[in-house]
Amino acid sequence: MIGRTGNKMLLPIAFLTVLAYLSYFYYTRVHLTKQTMEYYRREFEKAGYRVKFIPFRLYSLGVFGQMIEDQNKHKNPTYTLENHCQEFDVVVCSTFNFPVIELYNVNLIQAFYANGSNNYVKFEPLVGNLRRVVGSGLAFSEGDDWKKKRRIVCNVFHFDFLNSLVPKMNEVVDYTFQELDNSQPSVDKKPGELVTFYHSIVGNILMRFFFGGDNVKE
Repeated sequence: MIGRTGNKMLLPIAFLTVLAYLSYFYYTRVHLTKQTMEYYRREFEKAGYRVKFIPFRLYSLGVFGQMIEDQNKHKNPTYTLENHCQEFDVVVCSTFNFPVIELYNVNLIQAFYANGSNNYVKFEPLVGNLRRVVGSGLAFSEGDDWKKKRRIVCNVFHFDFLNSLVPKMNEVVDYTFQELDNSQPSVDKKPGELVTFYHSIVGNILMRFFFGGDNVKE
């Protein structure tokens, strides 16, 4: 008799446990995220900034998800930036149930790097796993450690050094476009091939920057 009563009690206890967990998940991962996103939206708009608001969706990828969607629809890798982000100062969205703010206003970006490096951290669920694989380089560092590594990089890639690389960049771009003209691409050239074409420009520029060489074909 006692055993049967105990078995009957297990089902409602299990049901209440699942219900409590789902309620907690909804409150912490959905409700609070929505509230936080709305708060940031109101504060930025109150301060006079132009805000692009991407509504919350469960397991959304934010702007990155918008880029994937636009790439599949418009076959243009810059469509998202040109049509969804460039005209705004701030993008408020969510990524994996976390509120995310992306800054496009120059003054906001400058203020962030000057004063906010200790107040804002990178997206830990993604960065944490990458940090365990590739280590804590500049891209995955935080706070004072990030400032120290960034200062070292800035001492190397200063304005004069970057300015001296412009002729090499022009040479690579001119050569690559000349190769494109010589190949006489058809009018029905696929957008994916154009993406590969631009990737080759960037790749050639980086190869020359880091490994040198006077011949573009290298």
